[in-house]
Amino acid sequence: MKRAVIIFPDEWLPYSPTALNLLQCLKERGYSTRVVTVRSTLFRNFEAYEADVASFRVPYLLQRVLSRLRLYRLLKLLLFVAIHGRTIREADLCFGVDRIGFLVGRLLGKQPFYVSLEVVRDGYFRLARRLGIRHVLIQTKERYDWLFGEAPVPYSILPNAPILDGIDAGPAPGPELVYFGYVSAEHGVESCIEALHELPERFRLTIKGPVHDWYRESLQSRYRAFLETGRLTLDSSYLEPEQVIPYLRRFAAGFCFYDADVVARDFNYASCPSGKLFNYLAAGMLVIGSDVLGLQVVREKQCGVLLSEPSPRSIAEAIAVIEQDREGYRQRCLAAGAALDFRTHFDRFWEHVIAG
Repeated sequence: MKRAVIIFPDEWLPYSPTALNLLQCLKERGYSTRVVTVRSTLFRNFEAYEADVASFRVPYLLQRVLSRLRLYRLLKLLLFVAIHGRTIREADLCFGVDRIGFLVGRLLGKQPFYVSLEVVRDGYFRLARRLGIRHVLIQTKERYDWLFGEAPVPYSILPNAPILDGIDAGPAPGPELVYFGYVSAEHGVESCIEALHELPERFRLTIKGPVHDWYRESLQSRYRAFLETGRLTLDSSYLEPEQVIPYLRRFAAGFCFYDADVVARDFNYASCPSGKLFNYLAAGMLVIGSDVLGLQVVREKQCGVLLSEPSPRSIAEAIAVIEQDREGYRQRCLAAGAALDFRTHFDRFWEHVIAG
């Protein structure tokens, strides 16, 4: 059996739809596939992938110190080569996630496909360009143009979207709202909660995603009244990828907010189509998000409302707009989600690049 390897140089593999979907698609193509990665104490839930994953751990304190010294990526590069070298060398197909994943493969004599989840033009990226990138898998044309525009290389679009096999729309949901993903103040979670003050009491909000213990305790203290009445739920339990869409189908709308300060200075952040966006669309959920480049599909496909300055009042007003034509928005979301199916794009890449 042929072998494939995915070099994932970050700690959040269980929360990376692209990496997990790539793993599934390669296995479906008959490849014995391994993901080589690194773990941390914050991002857990590797249990379902133990058979397909090889990993090592870096102590959290060392990680923080080296990150401040800007040496952590270099350490990971060296550790991946030393620890995962044999697995990578033996692979017939190699996929390197972002510049560190790509460089690991090149240093071990492979020609990895460059899987771009971040667009960053730093020294590591410039080194990757000098070592030769043969093909890029990237989320959008806008991100490709920014990263490779002056010296283009062959590329395929691979959205950070779910695989939609066997997923149906289900019944229309009630007045349930969800914040889905990493829980932080910078991503607008508190504005979402505060919006409950502006909404009729029938609306309920679920905060679903990993969260630091100290921040969870802060939210529980500040919003105890909403928690006690059931209008607010905090849920950090993990969902397997195949469970995400069925779970989200119960919600009418989902939030997808970006940190405005970071948007102003970071193209990677502003242009990144959040994975939660694709899950929302596939589940037929209306999207209320930040008015940034990465979410423009919401406006183009009329799948929700984008806000220039998210606030409790503007969130409540957006929900009121959506409520006037909820089923119309829902049908447009389902159509947009189907067009972004991960496997459809992967199959196109496979036929034109691997098989062709």
